[in-house]
Amino acid sequence: MSVPPQPNADSPSTSPAPQKDGGAKFGATPVAAFATLAVVTVGGAVTYVLTASATVTATCGGDRMRPGDLCETTRNGIRTGTDTYAEVLANAIRTNQVAQWVGIALVVIGVAFGVMTYLRWRQDVALRAQLGHEYGQPISAHSRTASSSFFGIIFGAGFVGLAGFFLLSGLSKDEWPYYLGTVFFGLLGLVFLSLAIPKNGQLIQTFADGVRIVTGNRHHALPWRDVDYVITPAKNAANHGISGPGLKQVVLTGLQDATDLQALVQQRTVEAKYRPAIEALNRGETVPFGSLAVSREGITAGRKLLPWNEFGGVTLHQGNVGVARVPQGRFAGVSLANVPNYALFVHLTSAISQQQPR
Repeated sequence: MSVPPQPNADSPSTSPAPQKDGGAKFGATPVAAFATLAVVTVGGAVTYVLTASATVTATCGGDRMRPGDLCETTRNGIRTGTDTYAEVLANAIRTNQVAQWVGIALVVIGVAFGVMTYLRWRQDVALRAQLGHEYGQPISAHSRTASSSFFGIIFGAGFVGLAGFFLLSGLSKDEWPYYLGTVFFGLLGLVFLSLAIPKNGQLIQTFADGVRIVTGNRHHALPWRDVDYVITPAKNAANHGISGPGLKQVVLTGLQDATDLQALVQQRTVEAKYRPAIEALNRGETVPFGSLAVSREGITAGRKLLPWNEFGGVTLHQGNVGVARVPQGRFAGVSLANVPNYALFVHLTSAISQQQPR
């Protein structure tokens, strides 16, 4: 079988890519993160000042108590407990101390996260300034900005403050269950705070001849022929990503204008890889697509071979790629995640099968 260099039928579109302004937010000031941290810091400082300067008194039902007074606790008209003046005052002092520690924790968290956000933002700015122009002007730019989680900070600070309350309670009452609460809520607070750590910005720029990926402290520049487009099925959705030599898979889902980016990258990779794939087949080579492969003889899945005269088309259903066999039956079914460059696979198999005699 001789595969023509570039069949006319079902050839990939060579229409120009959509033009975008290239105005990515990568390296831009993370205003939302700074504003959130400023609120946390100021709130913590105000809390500490108000509680530290407050005069702690013992009250019962809103009335101020005096030494020797008793405070009775009732529920549904039934007395459930009686606290002395000293006990009520000790509880009020402990509550005030906990509030002070919560205020201090909020200030420390706000300042620490503010410094981290600032350093990583400056890191993004410096890294963007170092980017070269090996591919000329970008067609489009898509980014994620440095950010921190407001709810992560709030819940983290709250659990840390609760851990402080249990610690003070344990010290005052000398009961070990309070220390268990200190460890539990302290670890829970640290988990939430770790989730709120600001993330470095991420930038993907597309060019006529390739793509540039900037993430963390590293950036990669790859020609389109070296880019693999991978789609991983997820619940009620799919995660689109790209990979290449020296580059682990980078998820495109969630980036600025992600839908345009996915369409553009998929189009460019097909256009760049289509002719080399045809030429490789003409030389008798096999073109791999993860779990599947295409050759002059047909499509292979593992050790199985489907000759071209039995090829019945490619289907995609619920994240699974199916290769049909004619007159009936299915030759193979694999997950879409195991078929990189799926669009190229469809173009290639369709073009080759149309050249086969029936």
